[in-house]
Amino acid sequence: MGVTKVEGKRIFMYEAFLVIVSAGILGILIGIIVACLVTAQFNMFLELPFSLNFPIYLVLTLCIVALTTTYLAVHYPV
Repeated sequence: MGVTKVEGKRIFMYEAFLVIVSAGILGILIGIIVACLVTAQFNMFLELPFSLNFPIYLVLTLCIVALTTTYLAVHYPV
């Protein structure tokens, strides 16, 4: 196809990282929206004030683990 092994490996790695990062960003955004809606509806039913506690350290840890496992899964088999 006209690409060397190193270029093919790089293209495959970029594609995997792009898929993981975009899926992670969309998942986090959709999760936050759904969590806000469900929490607001539940608190409205119970007549409680709305509060959202975002677990930033957990999300950062999950992102680091996802990127690390993506790198290892792409780097070693190729």
